[in-house]
Amino acid sequence: MINYILWELQYDTYFSGGCKREDKEIIVENQIEMRWDLLNNFNPNWLFQPPNLFGMRRNPSQCADTNESVEYNSCDCEPGELELICPWDCCGGCGKPGCQGERGEVGPQGAVGPQGPRGERGERGPAGPCGYPQNCIFASFAGQDIILPERACFPLKIDISDITQNISLCNEYSVSLTPGYYAVYYYLSTEIKRRGFMKLTPVLNDCIQTIYGAYAEAEKRKEEILVLSRYFFIEIPCASTLYFAWESSAVSSQISMYLSIEKLGRQ
Repeated sequence: MINYILWELQYDTYFSGGCKREDKEIIVENQIEMRWDLLNNFNPNWLFQPPNLFGMRRNPSQCADTNESVEYNSCDCEPGELELICPWDCCGGCGKPGCQGERGEVGPQGAVGPQGPRGERGERGPAGPCGYPQNCIFASFAGQDIILPERACFPLKIDISDITQNISLCNEYSVSLTPGYYAVYYYLSTEIKRRGFMKLTPVLNDCIQTIYGAYAEAEKRKEEILVLSRYFFIEIPCASTLYFAWESSAVSSQISMYLSIEKLGRQ
């Protein structure tokens, strides 16, 4: 501490050369009184300096007065240069940053955060294709113990009517149909007591539809039951009339029948 005060006195004396001698003496006396006052009130604890636990770099010029050895570190130096490191924390300055350490392990995943607010409602999408009609379009006809001659138009009696009126009964023999696609099913049964045949043919707008007809024949000369049954699809391009033509080898036949007509949803 005394050396430091003497050094300060020399410094002040040196740079006060432009002053008069009397002024110099006053300045020096004032400086000496200030230094002695600091020395009398000096706290000895200030002399304690902790060791350099964190590898702080020192200024080697300020450490030259100590008897400690000077370490050299070439980690961050350019080729051919050495960096001086003071072993005691006598300067308090920070040197260049050291080498970057290895990257640590990834920590555990944090807890899931709370659910965010509900977003705004999006725009309405395009309309989908049309579905099947909710109301099925169909009608049925039935009859039991119907007596028919050898040739005749088959009589029809409504069992379940069509509420849409796409399928309606024109008279006791024919049915009126609107344009579209239809599924038609018929079933007939009769008892024949001798060898013979029976035949049923649909007629659309007075045109015989033999492709949708049915035929049955009894080969034995004894009582036998014959059955006619068909199921087919038909296209009706315009408003039309449908009836069935009956033909049999027997003079008189007792018949039971069932007929169903359904309009399909196909456009």
